[in-house]
Amino acid sequence: MGPVIPPSTYPTHFPLPPLPDLECPAKLDRENFKKANTIVTSNLVCLFNLITSIRLDETQDALPYGPVQFWTLLYRYYTIANYRFKSLSEILQRRNYKPFRLVNLDGNSDKVTIEELLEEIAEHLNKIWHLIEEIQNAIQPCVGAQAPGTYDLSSSVPNVSLRECRLWCALNTKEFHQKLQEAKGDKAKLAPIMEDVAAIICARGVIKDKIPVVKLRNSANMVTPYMIFICLGQTENGDRVHDLVHIGCTREWMTQWDELFQLRNNARNSRLGEATIDAWRDLYHRLVALDTEASATGKSDVERRTAILNVREALLKGDENALPESGKRLLAENLRACNTHQGQAFKQVEWFQVVPVTCCYICKSSMDWKEVRDPDIAGSVKIQLANRRNCPHSCAEVATSGYCDYITRQAM
Repeated sequence: MGPVIPPSTYPTHFPLPPLPDLECPAKLDRENFKKANTIVTSNLVCLFNLITSIRLDETQDALPYGPVQFWTLLYRYYTIANYRFKSLSEILQRRNYKPFRLVNLDGNSDKVTIEELLEEIAEHLNKIWHLIEEIQNAIQPCVGAQAPGTYDLSSSVPNVSLRECRLWCALNTKEFHQKLQEAKGDKAKLAPIMEDVAAIICARGVIKDKIPVVKLRNSANMVTPYMIFICLGQTENGDRVHDLVHIGCTREWMTQWDELFQLRNNARNSRLGEATIDAWRDLYHRLVALDTEASATGKSDVERRTAILNVREALLKGDENALPESGKRLLAENLRACNTHQGQAFKQVEWFQVVPVTCCYICKSSMDWKEVRDPDIAGSVKIQLANRRNCPHSCAEVATSGYCDYITRQAM
């Protein structure tokens, strides 16, 4: 399959779709209005949700993602949101609807007019722009002639989430590395550190203002990565396997902004590489075949399901005696060299709420991380493989492991 090179060597942008038609659509009913409203507000929340301070004095020089990259991504996300906001505001201002109920992140709701909503969004965008200018002024002395203002970002979209870039900065400071060194891989000592990481991920306490959000019925909108995996770069004994803490994320499910979702998804695939995508697709089909082979040994639905769970558990435990030949071959074929690396997966369950979770069945069988949280094999084996049919490489662990595997293989 070949190693995946660190993110700094990838192109960081992807083309945007052409300018939208600013003419008012023939029919803009209430549902369409709410959808347009959500396009603006949800992506605005994404920007605010990922903003935190960058401590330039503690950021390691070797970071694949540093303050300049963070600024570049923030600037581009702002440009995209502002671009779409101006387009939609021209449309929305032509429609005269009665006040509607606007739900805020604090749980309160208010009746607002279109004009009030547009004014509030414009105010938030203005605050983001001031933040962008502050960061640019802070990093200007560090980059000299390569000032971020010289970059041409007029027709591009990032191929990595702003949250990933921010975490690369926040978790690769001297202070955080010192905490890891003092813990020496001990799970009890790492537990409170992982709680701090969860807080850093969701940026609790960063946002002070009320942020407008309109939730559509039956919407699975998730404008930030749903799953994040963090490799601490050490073994269970605390020995370093790579210098940096590595971060990877799933796709952002921006279901209210399909064009941007498709571009971000394509950009993520480009960053992972065709070899990675092909390898995980092949693994998926082999795991499905293993399930099918196990299922054939049962007579009833219950027996077939039990047989599948048993063979999956045997695969994760490395029990060769309980596996058919196809399962034994899978044991010796980890896709990535991460079986000594200590890490933790996190899941976003609500706005500003992130919890640690165990790796899924596919990730356990292909990478075998040493999870900080005790791995739940029983829970992992119950994953429905059919849900991963279209994108077996969607896991955050796949993105993280590319960096880890590259470093490990270079050392070997």
